[in-house]
Amino acid sequence: GGVAGIQWGLFLEGMKQSGTSYAIFERNEKVGKFWDMFPRGRHLISINKRFVGMDKSADFALRHDWNSLLGAKYRMSEFSDELYPNAADLGRYMRNISAEQISEIYFDREIVSTSYNGSVHTVLTQSGEEWTCDHLIIATGYEPKKIPQCVASMGEDESLSVYNYDTFPDVRTGTEDWCRNKKILVLGSGNSAFETTNIVSNCAASVFLATLNTPKFSSITHYVGNVRMRNADILDRYQLKSLDAVLEIFENEEDRENDNMCDIIAAMAGIPRVEGNDEHLAIDVIIFAGGFTTEKEGLVRVDPNNLSSPAARKFPAVDSFWRDPTEPKQWYAGCLMHSLDYGNSAGGFIHGFHRSSGNGVRSCGSDPP
Repeated sequence: GGVAGIQWGLFLEGMKQSGTSYAIFERNEKVGKFWDMFPRGRHLISINKRFVGMDKSADFALRHDWNSLLGAKYRMSEFSDELYPNAADLGRYMRNISAEQISEIYFDREIVSTSYNGSVHTVLTQSGEEWTCDHLIIATGYEPKKIPQCVASMGEDESLSVYNYDTFPDVRTGTEDWCRNKKILVLGSGNSAFETTNIVSNCAASVFLATLNTPKFSSITHYVGNVRMRNADILDRYQLKSLDAVLEIFENEEDRENDNMCDIIAAMAGIPRVEGNDEHLAIDVIIFAGGFTTEKEGLVRVDPNNLSSPAARKFPAVDSFWRDPTEPKQWYAGCLMHSLDYGNSAGGFIHGFHRSSGNGVRSCGSDPP
């Protein structure tokens, strides 16, 4: 029931006259539930380009439209006038499309496992329902990475609060007790981490962004999934001496080889885990914003080997047509297809399917914050 699932529904709906039947399972109570939560800053980094010139074709306009789906009755521009729409507008857009054009969506269906007997796939829901199909398309999208246990355990110190990207409280007025006049340490080096520093900046006394890897910026790499400048305000605040700072967790190769990440973070926060280290930032709050993963127990496997490529650790293995290389007639859609162009093209974004050959569906289940 995310963007990729709804896009497939649009295509499959047109095949029902030829005898094709299909079902879309959504674990939540409505289409596009993801967008009610993410990105936390509420504004997308996907462009809603409404005007491209009077002499341009509809196909040209679609190439610059980062949110609309192929074959849909509506364009995203009918739901938002903003260049970077509010996430709620994308959810509203998707619900209108699904209500008008797709009749085979089953809500509150949490999938716990799938199996293949050589003939058909069997899909088991949490409530015990079993469904069978000839072809299985998995389009479960992204979800935030879990806090490393060694970081989560730091919250046992009564003076320190620890949150994940999806669990830190909202900042609406800038006077919320949990962050007002506090020193906040954000862990991460991607869009979600930079976005988080912006969210808390009007409430905190100081914001420190601690990166595990050197941040990459889309304006330099030309890859839309890298850090977008609209999220990178902390760089201004850091360079203009506004009490915020950007730090590297691993300052040298020796630190990285020793993999003593948690000891370094604890020292930053002022937790006495490292003997003889008296220098610390006296942190009040830690927010882990280490990005997103596609791994999902029982459905999506990624490579757990830290020596594997970043794409293999983040996305499932697929062949050149986005099939599972080990399970017959099992396919991946949306951002689960992104391992083939991770870091190079737009497969991790909704507009990625506009650039694939033929009518291959390349829409993503999320727009990574």
